[in-house]
Amino acid sequence: MRCESIDVIDRGEIREYTCGNTSLARLLSLGNEERVLSIDVVAPWNLPIDESLRVGDVQLIYRKEVINGLEWEFVGYDDGSRRELISVRISVRGIAEDSLIKELIINVLSKYVKDP
Repeated sequence: MRCESIDVIDRGEIREYTCGNTSLARLLSLGNEERVLSIDVVAPWNLPIDESLRVGDVQLIYRKEVINGLEWEFVGYDDGSRRELISVRISVRGIAEDSLIKELIINVLSKYVKDP
């Protein structure tokens, strides 16, 4: 996905990052300077699975990793015919400047989302 400029919408405890009219990610405050950045993606799942949870006919699948000192959680689903990565969550502690958050969003989108 290509985006010329990522805009920020401050919704109090949630900061939303958008590209035009498309929501890309949300930064959720958990208190005590802890935040979770949740980035929306749709990409093939090609990671090992650490945990899974069945919800109806779909299985939610998870992979946790530490990358550059940050805790990452990859969330996907498996409907029996395909597996897809649907979200990347990154735990952020301390001050989370918009420039860092935008850089993380761009890196995730460029790595996991392929342009058609």
